[in-house]
Amino acid sequence: MIMEMKLKLRPDIVFDIKEMVMKRMARLDSDDEECFSYVSASRSAIDNLEKTLLDKCYNCSICLKDMEIGIEVMRFPCSQAFHPNCMA
Repeated sequence: MIMEMKLKLRPDIVFDIKEMVMKRMARLDSDDEECFSYVSASRSAIDNLEKTLLDKCYNCSICLKDMEIGIEVMRFPCSQAFHPNCMA
């Protein structure tokens, strides 16, 4: 639920936050591709991700399959691990 709020920026201007929020929500509800954009990682960025041997059980962050301890994995900067082939 959106609360109706008005801020007085200057005596002659009243800024209606509810109207602004409703317009933005309507834009997000539309199929407007300009609202969201995705940027793929470059091949060099992928190739430079940390490569390490898996030391405990994880699921691949991409295909979600179990990975065996001791296999070579790649890691995102957030430490999520994945099969190198999943990024091929």
